[in-house]
Amino acid sequence: LYDTKIKRFDGLLEFLDKVKESGYKIGFLSDFPLGNKLTVLGVEQYASYAASAEDYGTLKPNSTPFFKMAEAMELLPKEILYIGDSYSKDVIGSKNAGMSSVMITNKKGSYPLADIVVKNYMELKDKIF
Repeated sequence: LYDTKIKRFDGLLEFLDKVKESGYKIGFLSDFPLGNKLTVLGVEQYASYAASAEDYGTLKPNSTPFFKMAEAMELLPKEILYIGDSYSKDVIGSKNAGMSSVMITNKKGSYPLADIVVKNYMELKDKIF
C-alpha cells in the first residue's frame, strides 16, 4: 500500500476536472501495483481505466501495457495523449505504441520524442484547452 504522504503534481485535479468535463476518458497506467495509489492521490473518481504494467507481465517502456490500455479503453493508440514524468518509460513506451506523449518535468534536457514538454499540469491545461 502507498504511504498517505505521496504527493500529487500541482494542478492535477484541476487538469483532470477539465479533461473529464470535456468528455475525454482518463486512464492510469503504473509500472508498479496500484494498491491504494489512486485513492491516496485523490484521483480514483476520474479513472475509466486503471492498471499496472505488471498486470500484463512486463514493465514500461514495453509497448504491451500501452496497447492493452488502449484496447481496454476502446481507443486506438493514436487517439491517446499519454502523460508521464519518465522519459525512458512513459514517453518512449507510449511513442512505441503509437500514442502522442507529454513529458512533465522541471529538469532542463532534451526530450525529442515527446510531443509536448511542460513543467506542470497548469501549463499543460493552458496548452491543450
